[in-house]
Amino acid sequence: NSMQPIWNDTNFGKDQLFPVYAGMGAARAASAALRSSNRWFLDGDGNNAKIHAVAKYESSGASPAFQDVVLAFANLDRNANPADNFKIPGVLATHLGLQDTRTYNVKNIAAYENTVNGMSGRRGNWLWGAGYTGAQLKSSGFFLSMNRVPTMDSSANPADPAWNQRPFEAQYLKLHDVTPPPSSAPNTSYYQIGNQGTFTWTSNAGPHDNISGYRISIGTTPGGNDVANNISVNGTSYPFTGTLGQTYYATLTAVSAAGVTSTSSSSDTGAPNPNSTTTPVRLLAPTADDDADGQTNEAEAAAGTNPLSNASAFKVNSAAVPANGEFSITWASVVGKKYRVQRSATLVSNDWTDISPEITATGTTSSYNDTGAGTAKHFYRVRLVP
Repeated sequence: NSMQPIWNDTNFGKDQLFPVYAGMGAARAASAALRSSNRWFLDGDGNNAKIHAVAKYESSGASPAFQDVVLAFANLDRNANPADNFKIPGVLATHLGLQDTRTYNVKNIAAYENTVNGMSGRRGNWLWGAGYTGAQLKSSGFFLSMNRVPTMDSSANPADPAWNQRPFEAQYLKLHDVTPPPSSAPNTSYYQIGNQGTFTWTSNAGPHDNISGYRISIGTTPGGNDVANNISVNGTSYPFTGTLGQTYYATLTAVSAAGVTSTSSSSDTGAPNPNSTTTPVRLLAPTADDDADGQTNEAEAAAGTNPLSNASAFKVNSAAVPANGEFSITWASVVGKKYRVQRSATLVSNDWTDISPEITATGTTSSYNDTGAGTAKHFYRVRLVP
């Protein structure tokens, strides 16, 4: 006898089972946990023995934020609607990577979807409301109910809504960590040279925070978005084009792999400040001198001084003759910057000679003593070493 298709066979409701197996197949194809051999059979509170229940996990002990975990349930009674409450034993919670203070939610990746019946998109629905903490899943668990096999399609028997309201389906509940991720504040230079700016930040993710990206808004006022409005960013920086002389503010939101957002953090609302880690950014023209200290913005950027404060400049602070034949010079320095002292007898541009070794600053002032100055007239200057 040749084999005949059975999905249109109404005996024992086989014509009603195709959707549930189709959903299970799609779930298995999408889930590493379901394809894994790691499993733990679950017991309910004893209210119903007709629910087959098993926890499947991709790897033991890994966080659900980074590994695939599925709590899988199947109705063994096609004519009834079994229900039960399921707790996660402590040992299993360790295998699944559950943390007492983290919050979890689930989506049924085997849910029945049919566009004709208006059931599309059900596999993306959160099923546990506000979710449960790891401690709640261990202590009180979660309630689960399942549907019997519908007897007829709803179009034939309006009294039985059937598949478009209570479909017979497996519940393969993929576990998601829905704890809001920590926010990260914009952390960048308080000024940038030119009209191309960049906001940068550092991830504050902990071991159970799977941050998939960020959203950033940039404006010319605190909290504004007239330059960038809720733009998705995969990395930890975002470039923008602005106007010279303008100050820009950023608002940043972290997004977890589960699609949960952090609270928003913003750059400071005050003026650009070199002592702040969440400062707004002002874009400066390279050849301008915004603080009127006699040095261009570009030169101050190279020297590491503040181009927005005339109290901060690369300049000689003092000079003295400590003894015959010696000359001491002191200048304002920036920690980590490198300098050389030069000497000239004529001030002619090609007459300057390095007289000091390379000096790396360890404080806000640095000095050098020229022991070979002698009694002749000399001119001194300090140059920045690139």
